[in-house]
Amino acid sequence: MEISGLVNAEYVLAYMPMKYELDILPTVEILKARGVKVVFPLCIENGGLRLFVPAEKNGFRPGAYGISEPDPETAEEITADRLSAILLPAIGFDREGRRLGQGGGYYDRLLARTDCLKIAVGFDCQLVDNVPTEETDERVDIVVVPGETIVI
Repeated sequence: MEISGLVNAEYVLAYMPMKYELDILPTVEILKARGVKVVFPLCIENGGLRLFVPAEKNGFRPGAYGISEPDPETAEEITADRLSAILLPAIGFDREGRRLGQGGGYYDRLLARTDCLKIAVGFDCQLVDNVPTEETDERVDIVVVPGETIVI
């Protein structure tokens, strides 16, 4: 999928930003206005993620790590193979598509089981020369910071 196809996607995984992460909620609203179903992760045991399209009203609840998560009682659950794209945060990333997450491997496990467009987003200061990786770390297709978009 080309980056321009993001707005024509059926399902896009987003995230609820923590105070030190880039706030993508304006982008979420644009995607919704264009008919995209925006999906949010729910952390589960063993470092996994369940994926939900939250209900429009009262669709979130306090979750793991102080992050708002979709309420599974009112949300539509989907599988990773239905995702067209993933917008994901990072502590740091480089021009080769390597990203440094929080260390739990939640996103890496998800990225390993989907072939959708993978877009890391963050601040300019998070773009570094080289991110150290491990065998289980998954790369992204695109890195987007306010000052630049890097297609890998």
